[in-house]
Amino acid sequence: MNDPELAKQILEAQNRDARLDPSSDSDDFADEHDDSPGWQPQYREYDLHAKQLGDIINALAGLNQSVIATGGGKARKVDPYPIPATALPQAEIDQAREDGDAILNMLGMGDAIET
Repeated sequence: MNDPELAKQILEAQNRDARLDPSSDSDDFADEHDDSPGWQPQYREYDLHAKQLGDIINALAGLNQSVIATGGGKARKVDPYPIPATALPQAEIDQAREDGDAILNMLGMGDAIET
C-alpha cells in the first residue's frame, strides 16, 4: 500500500475511462491543500483494532463538540484521528498535475508556466 508505482497503477485502473472526461462533474482536487500531518501510525501497525479505536475517538470528539454547541458555546473544528499515509493520495495529485499539463500543452500554453 505504500508503493508509489502500485498506487499509480491502482489510480490508472480506477480512472481508465474517466480521465479528462469533460462531462464529469466531480472535481476531487478543488479543495485540496497541503496540510502536512504530524504523527501518523505506520501502515504495518495499523489493524482493525487501531481503526476501531480511532473511530471511537472521532465519535467522542464529535459528540463533545455537539454538546458544546447545544449549550450555546462555540464548537471548534476537530481534527480526525490520524491514519496511515499511503502512496495513493500522492499518485492522485501527480495524476492531476499530469492532466493539467496535458491540457496546457493541448492549448499551446505548456511552456508559459514553469514550476
